[in-house]
Order: sequence, then structure tokens, then C-alpha cells
Amino acid sequence: MVAEFANYESWIAWVPFVALLSIPLLLRRNLPLSLGLAGSFVGMIFVMLVPPLGRDAEQFGPNLALGFVGGAVAGALIGLLVQATRTNAPRDESSIVLGLAIVLGIVGAVIGGFWPSLVGGSPDLTIETLFSIAIGGGLGWVVGTLVGSRSARDAREPDAVQRSLLVVAAIAIAMMGAAMVVTILGRQFGPSIDELTRHERHQLPTLAGLYAVDTAIAVLTVLVLAGRGWHKTAATIRPQFPSPDRRPERSPDGGPLRLPSGG
Repeated sequence: MVAEFANYESWIAWVPFVALLSIPLLLRRNLPLSLGLAGSFVGMIFVMLVPPLGRDAEQFGPNLALGFVGGAVAGALIGLLVQATRTNAPRDESSIVLGLAIVLGIVGAVIGGFWPSLVGGSPDLTIETLFSIAIGGGLGWVVGTLVGSRSARDAREPDAVQRSLLVVAAIAIAMMGAAMVVTILGRQFGPSIDELTRHERHQLPTLAGLYAVDTAIAVLTVLVLAGRGWHKTAATIRPQFPSPDRRPERSPDGGPLRLPSGG
């Protein structure tokens, strides 16, 4: 799908990816992480428009890595500088859990991406690499969610604005995951993977299913976080009306109207 973006086949392909910008908004109280994620997005767009290492297939991976890493580092440094000059509100439960899930998910995906070359495989983007990225990223997300849940036991629940952003993020993740599954099943890998062997073609449904499972886990995590504190908000905004059989009366001293204390 990234190759699809780079070739500008359809503006619709950008919709789920741009929708993921809701995630930096979710992490707005953690500026280094929030701006680091936004910076990686900007960096990727930049290298797609102006590839510093050329547009040939062999250099596409390093181009993309340069954009991701350079943008993320720049964004994180800006976030650290801004955070040092201001006082931020305490982070809620969703910010802590989601932040750790994203960080460890990215770490797992990066380790998975390099794993085939570490064990003697090809350093290029292959079907095997896509498998290891999905496994590493999924395991990292699960571990981050578990660690974050323990760390956020005493944190406050998300407010209404945060819950709304969590719902938007869940929809964005679902769209992105669905687009990735469609891309895999459609064999639309672009110049990164030139040809597929018969064995690799038979592996595509399993690969697509693996990315679908990762997507489902991430969406479920975000929706569970969005549901925290919902019952309290609903109770707060529920209107309170007096019982129909309770009629107002005046106090004996002629004071203002009051309701009887009985039923």
C-alpha cells in the first residue's frame, strides 16, 4: 500500500492513512511521542515527493526509512523542547496504554522487519519480511497494552473529548487495516516486490489474515479504552426530574417553594 501511495494511483488510498493523524491528537499530552508520530508522517510524505536516494526499487526502502526516522526524531525533539517550557495536564489512562502499545508495537515491527536479514535472509522487502513485521508488531502491541494497563491503574479515565478521538482513531485503524488486507490479497506491492513465486502466492491469504488479526486487536484495544468512564458521563448528563406525585409547597414561614421530603 505504501508503494501505491508513492505511485499516486488513487487519492482514496490516502484516506485511511491521513485519518491516522487522529492518533497524535490522542497523545497530545505526551508531546514528544505525539509530535514524533506526526513527524514520521510528514517525513514519509516528503521522501515520497522528493526521494533523496532516488526512485529505483533498491533505494525505496532506505528512502522510506530515512523519512520515517528523520521525521520522527525531529518531531520528538520539538516535542521535548515545547514540553520543557509548559506544564501539561496529567495523562489519562488511554494516553498511557495507547502510548506504550504504539511504541512497543513499532519496536516489534522494526525488529520483525530486520529479523529475516539477521538470520541469513534477504535484506529486501519480501513476503517473509511482511510476515515477520506483522508478528513482531502484533506482539509488541499486546505487550505494550499489558504493560500500559498495569502502569495506568491509578490514572484518571478519559474525558468526553478523548473518548471521541478514540472512536475516530479506532475507525482510522480499521480503515488502514482493511486497506492493507485488500492490498495483500490484490498483490499490489508495487516495485518493492517484483514477482511472486507460486508458494508466495499461496501464502497471501494467511498473510492477509495475520494483518486482519493485528488490526482487530488494535481496534478492540482502542474501543475498550473509549468505553472507560462512559457510564459516569451518562449518569452525569442524565436529566433529573421530580416524581410526578411530588407537588411543590410553600414552607410554613412563607419562604420559597420546596418539595416534600417524603414520597
